[in-house]
Amino acid sequence: MRKKRKDFLLIFLVLALLNACTYEHEIQKLEEYSNMALSPDGTRYAYLYHVMRYRRPSGISKFPDGGISLYLEDRVTLMLCDAKGHDTGGWTIDTE
Repeated sequence: MRKKRKDFLLIFLVLALLNACTYEHEIQKLEEYSNMALSPDGTRYAYLYHVMRYRRPSGISKFPDGGISLYLEDRVTLMLCDAKGHDTGGWTIDTE
C-alpha cells in the first residue's frame, strides 16, 4: 500500500512539473522602419521591416526572473518596390 502511495505521489509531482513548464499564446509583432530610400532614378524604393513571433513563458518557467521567451520567428526583410507600390522582391536576413 505504501509503495503505491509513493508511486502515485511521484507520478503526480512529475506531471505537475511538466505542466508548469509551458508557454503562453503566440505573439506576433511587425515593425516597419520609417527610413525608406529612393533609387537615384526615382522608379524604385527600398525599406526594411522586422517580423517577430514568440511565446512568453508561463507557470514555473517564469521563476525567478520572468523566464526566456520561445522565439518562433525573428527576421528582417529588405523590400524593393517600384514607385507605384508593386513588390519587386526582397531579401530576408535571419537574426538568429
